[in-house]
Amino acid sequence: MQVNREHFLNFLMACVFFEYGADTEPDWIHAISYSDLAAIFNIVAEFSRDYSELSIPCEKYIYQQGLKWEHNMSAFMAGFRETNRLFPYVCEDNGNEILVPGLSPINVQDFLWRYAEQVADEYKDDIAILINKLRYSLRDMKGSGGILIQIEGRRSGCLGVLKFTAAHNRIKMSRRRLREAELDRQRVTTSQETRTVTEQQRQHQEGLQLQDEALQRLEEQRIMRQLNINMYQLEKRIMNSTEQEDRVSSFVTTLSDQLNSYFSINSLTVHLLGSFANGLSSHGSDYDLTVEDLDNILGVHRLGDALRYHGYKNVFVIPNARVPIVTFRNHEGVNCDISINAMLGVENSKLIKTYVKIDHRVRVVWFTLKKIAEKCGILSAKHGFLSSYALTLMLITFLQSIKIPVLPSLQQQPARRLVSKQAEGVLCSFDHNWSNYVALANYNTSTAAELLLGFLTFFGNNFDYAKWEVNCRLGQIRIRETINSNNRRQSGGGFWVMDPFLINRNVANMVRGQNVIKIKSSFQSAHLRLQTEGWSFFD
Repeated sequence: MQVNREHFLNFLMACVFFEYGADTEPDWIHAISYSDLAAIFNIVAEFSRDYSELSIPCEKYIYQQGLKWEHNMSAFMAGFRETNRLFPYVCEDNGNEILVPGLSPINVQDFLWRYAEQVADEYKDDIAILINKLRYSLRDMKGSGGILIQIEGRRSGCLGVLKFTAAHNRIKMSRRRLREAELDRQRVTTSQETRTVTEQQRQHQEGLQLQDEALQRLEEQRIMRQLNINMYQLEKRIMNSTEQEDRVSSFVTTLSDQLNSYFSINSLTVHLLGSFANGLSSHGSDYDLTVEDLDNILGVHRLGDALRYHGYKNVFVIPNARVPIVTFRNHEGVNCDISINAMLGVENSKLIKTYVKIDHRVRVVWFTLKKIAEKCGILSAKHGFLSSYALTLMLITFLQSIKIPVLPSLQQQPARRLVSKQAEGVLCSFDHNWSNYVALANYNTSTAAELLLGFLTFFGNNFDYAKWEVNCRLGQIRIRETINSNNRRQSGGGFWVMDPFLINRNVANMVRGQNVIKIKSSFQSAHLRLQTEGWSFFD
């Protein structure tokens, strides 16, 4: 079709007025000054100039018509009122501002149907992109809501508001035509025919239902594909680079040398533990460290003195914690916690890293799962919710226990594969060779998005928090063991996530009561919203 930029801009401005009206209560008005209106045209022109994939660039037309100037807005509005049929609601002009009335839910639906019918498909995707751009650029334009999607046929990262896109409105009009056709058939049916449902009519109804179901499935598949893309993009965006990992390794080596030099010995070794050791670190992660002191010469106060001597800042000794530590800031400004002989934590980190290396999807799901837990306010051990460690064990055990497992139980392998080591008096045995299990993981062909939704469904709907436990060591979700006379396990309710090496330790023992209910409901809500809204859940 031949592009008419005047018509396109009139349709676009009708959608802008709709965005303001839909965000304003009925019986109220929203005032848009002429300067604000000119600013909107300037944003559209600059975006049209800078973004080459818009189908209808309007930069030159806006400048030629003088629409970037405030004093030309009165003439524009006069022409808009003469030709506008899309936004039929009263839009008063008091000489220096436009008064847009608040829209009722009926008004909103009426406008969206008018938009679907009146605006050419060739205009709709550009309008969807520009409305998203204006929502982002204008603080007072909160918009009418709705999810964002990748625009078909445009380059990666080109997002538009779904309800304004051509594809969405084609589906919408197709459904409407089907319903109208059905109503027409019903009007011409005689009363006798109405009472008798023929096989042909029944098949037609089933066909309509199947068509609606097919459209719904296509939409769900599109959302899942986009969610999967977003999950991989998140992992790539926040995970630490190889250069950062090298800097951490170099820092650990340097710190070992500094401590040995300070104490004039050669038996101290600094180890990483936590996220930097298990392969799940992200930008901004702190360093968790421990000093392996084979000669038992250290205490936290002496360790603090050594760190101050070597110029580390903000050195604080915390001797009365469950695990005494020293906190400090290294020369790059990274916050660090260091303990003494916490070798069980080192082995825990090695175990988790081995699981992470078996299949890339583990890390992809983890970063999005952590983002969900943070958004829902359930990732805070000190407030009685989940620790990152507990959430990690939940994910690993879920991937071990699904019908086609992604992960094995590394601690339940034949003795010839196990590598055993004593750490803090505990025997830590597991298969360190992750490559043994890559081929088995590949039998599960689920996407990362499907695995994530499976986790949320299981812990939001299926898991019995009152009776079951998460047991990574055995690779099972199972009924809790009966507590024997020697009190092998801590009694009580709450949520049970068992440590892989300390077999009687529940790492989620502080999660109880209303916090358990909130965790379950948060997983339920996240599953529903991700399935229907995709990545917009995080907006």
